[in-house]
Amino acid sequence: MMRYARTAAMLLCVSLIGLTGCEDDLGAAGPTPQAKTTGAPIGNGASASTAVGGFRVTVPASSVSGPGTLTATENSALPTAAAGLKRIGSGVHVDLGGAGLKGLATVSFAVPPQWDKNLIPIIAWQDGRGGWRWLPTSWKPGQTTATAQTDHFSDGFLGGLDVGAQAREAVKQLGTWFTGRSGVAQPTCAGQDAARAKLKISSGSGDSVKWCLGTEAGKTVLKIANNRITYTEISYPKTWKVIAGQRFGVSLDALAEFAATTAATALGGPGRETILVQGGKTVEFSLPADSDAKVIAQISFYSWALQALGLALDIETKIAKLAGIELKNNGLDRLIRIVTNPGKLDEWGKAGQDCLKSYTEQFTSDLTKPVELGDTALKIFNFAGTCAIAMGAVSASESGPLIFPASVLLEAVSAVVSTIVSAVQLLVSITREIWDSIASFGGGGNPVYIIRFTPRSTPTIVVKIDPLNDAGAAKPEYAVEAVDSLLECSPYVYPSPSAVSGNIYACGSTASNTDVCWIEPGADHAFCDVAPWDKTLRRFTLNEWPVAQVKPLRDPRPWGLVLADGTRCLRRIGGSWSGRPDGWVGSYSCDAKPFVVLADPENEYKDIDKSRPTWIVRVGELSDNTKTLPAPRPMAVKTAYYASRG
Repeated sequence: MMRYARTAAMLLCVSLIGLTGCEDDLGAAGPTPQAKTTGAPIGNGASASTAVGGFRVTVPASSVSGPGTLTATENSALPTAAAGLKRIGSGVHVDLGGAGLKGLATVSFAVPPQWDKNLIPIIAWQDGRGGWRWLPTSWKPGQTTATAQTDHFSDGFLGGLDVGAQAREAVKQLGTWFTGRSGVAQPTCAGQDAARAKLKISSGSGDSVKWCLGTEAGKTVLKIANNRITYTEISYPKTWKVIAGQRFGVSLDALAEFAATTAATALGGPGRETILVQGGKTVEFSLPADSDAKVIAQISFYSWALQALGLALDIETKIAKLAGIELKNNGLDRLIRIVTNPGKLDEWGKAGQDCLKSYTEQFTSDLTKPVELGDTALKIFNFAGTCAIAMGAVSASESGPLIFPASVLLEAVSAVVSTIVSAVQLLVSITREIWDSIASFGGGGNPVYIIRFTPRSTPTIVVKIDPLNDAGAAKPEYAVEAVDSLLECSPYVYPSPSAVSGNIYACGSTASNTDVCWIEPGADHAFCDVAPWDKTLRRFTLNEWPVAQVKPLRDPRPWGLVLADGTRCLRRIGGSWSGRPDGWVGSYSCDAKPFVVLADPENEYKDIDKSRPTWIVRVGELSDNTKTLPAPRPMAVKTAYYASRG
């Protein structure tokens, strides 16, 4: 039986010496003038052994059916390379001269004393169909022979697997993934001029992503094409919607759910969503026309983790094929399909799920950090090798039950994969072009690409409403409706919250909706209005007069707002409103809209941000029946109304 599992550490030691490559000074043996043959009788209850040119074969009596002659013949005419192995020395041909092999025989080759440290010795054997396969070979540094078992006799040779070459090829592929470009087409958007007229846009340099902004079917759309070969993580506001290209990506929420982790919020950030988009694919978003937001495209924890796992699976599938084991459907694409549509998991899917769970459990504290040189990235890659081995074992079993030597050989493949992954890990840590992209977040790879959208600065218009003429009567454009009930405005007098002039009062109760009322000095009546755009004044008789004069508040609040999309919102004057799980409260109701203008009770955000010429409010839904609601989103204020006089 093969013993590779016990020698994995030894193989790592062998593979990490001289990974930059050195020529094998042994070479293949040249043709011999005359092939040497040795033999020994076998059968009749006796075992037999024979040796030729550093090769030995031993057959137990129990493994032979009938008498015969065990012969071994040097064969230097065998190919100099097969099954991914470089032939070392001469090959051999073994047969039983009429007897049959019904069990296992042991074969061994002498290992040259000046063994190339880049090579792992593996015995190659013809499979009887003209092809070659590996035998599960046992060897460790210092031993002078490499030994294996076979279930049939044919031609064979001692080969060397160049771990350094396999690792360098994998690193080259990895470098291509992270620094190469897919050549994706530049996306096109209709109505680009109209969309750009509403927003100021800035973006990163480089070509790691390509994008366009436009107006299509009445919606503002952003199309982002991932020009990398690897996955790119795109983070965007939760208020946006992915309207095309979902099949080309996997959302962070889906990954988090599949891996049973709560990392999605931490990775995406509050108020943001994240999708991992395949290399060379395009995703399309619908966004508010007045978006004040940014989009971030980068290589991050999960994009690196998935790509590392994909590379490990590729290495394993390739090595298994060289050894003679077909691992069908053993790639990253299969895992992504399972993550996005888990359904009923098969055994391979469960192995993949266990892998991603272990990823997030082991690296929880690293999830929101940049992938650091010599730290998280290398640990992830080593972990990927372990996952690939577990998933590959399931993939091999899906093709049917594994019999000797495949079941034992799979163990050898796993050990070789572990060795190559470790060698790749070392090479990655000294390959600057890769670390410029995945570790340092700098250099020519453009690892972080930001698109920033800001509404164009159309200053908010402030309108002061004064419905009375100089004589204190209603202006012609206003209708007057007399109210029979008396209005209480004194003895305690209060200025209207929305007044910018004196002698505009807040009177009565909340139910009477009389918090914007004009009272002329000495008058026995008040004119009150409900909304700044309402052209009907209510005329109340005062309960007492004259009313003491009042001055406006130092920082009055707008009576009403018109938002950038034309929505009209009226200041809240009281009453019971629904709340929100995040603690934000409603401060302005909006006509025929499912949202209101919000205020943060902790005062981190006031209801109106007046710090720029274009005022900004945050809007969102209210509900007492849900545990989550979309995050408040910013909207520009087109017009703000105040009450004035004179």
